[in-house]
Amino acid sequence: MSAAKGKNLEFWYNLKEYPVNSVNAVSPAFDTSDNSDTADRKGKTNAIHRASRSFTVEANLYEPDGGEVATGSLVVNTIYRVTLGTITETQGAFTVGRIFKSDGTGTASAENKVKPLGAKVPGDGMSLVFNDIPIPLTDVDFTVKADEIDSTDNSTATGIKEVDTGLSECDSKITGILKETVADAITSGVPTYEESTLTFGAGCTVDGSLALVKKTIDSKYNASVKVDYEGKWLGIPVLTNIGFCAVGDSHTFQIIQKRGTTTHKEQSGTAICTSIAVKGAFNGNVTVTYTFTINGALTESVAN
Repeated sequence: MSAAKGKNLEFWYNLKEYPVNSVNAVSPAFDTSDNSDTADRKGKTNAIHRASRSFTVEANLYEPDGGEVATGSLVVNTIYRVTLGTITETQGAFTVGRIFKSDGTGTASAENKVKPLGAKVPGDGMSLVFNDIPIPLTDVDFTVKADEIDSTDNSTATGIKEVDTGLSECDSKITGILKETVADAITSGVPTYEESTLTFGAGCTVDGSLALVKKTIDSKYNASVKVDYEGKWLGIPVLTNIGFCAVGDSHTFQIIQKRGTTTHKEQSGTAICTSIAVKGAFNGNVTVTYTFTINGALTESVAN
């Protein structure tokens, strides 16, 4: 009996595999209620009700995939996703949706196509233009979080809860080094929403109206003076290539810990995305954390 290893992890959403850093354990959380009465003389009793089930995924942010390849030899050490048919290489066969690093022995055709994955987004490409003014920055957080609406009723399967998403709120936090010759983005008066573009990397942008509602200046003796801005976006801004799904998307998923010959060690079902949180550092990487809630049956399988 061999242990599952993290290097074999695969995460699939909407029939496509995506590169990830981690997937936390699928965690059921059962509702309870105190149903103690005078029959309980020595302690409280609790009724156990339905469970909500959720998991989070952390992944690097990627630039958009390249164009579809339908002819010719694949390029060694290039990471591809199969978009049609099956690609067969010396290292093995890869079916639709799967990602793999080519060993250079595969060939694309009209029946067997691939797309090269985009590059990982580095933090040094980030920028914010607020009301036509570039804001110097070192770190950026961007979050979209939806209200979760309990949609459980007597038609829901026994023991589980189901949720839908309601209105979403979009927040940002921007950290920069205070510049002597650059005016602060917040000065006086009531903040107003201003047209803004937050860029994480090539083709990965947030466009909309942003109000900066809080400013904190942090001055330390032996360090640069830093300024934090916290902001609210008006409604839902236009998100371009900010992760592999959007808040409110509901699709099938697979969390595969180890592939088997016919079946895999995995958890699968249908999950709705309830939040995404993008975090970038100028001298680091840009990552996305997705939160999912499972609706309907959860299937757990073993590898054979």
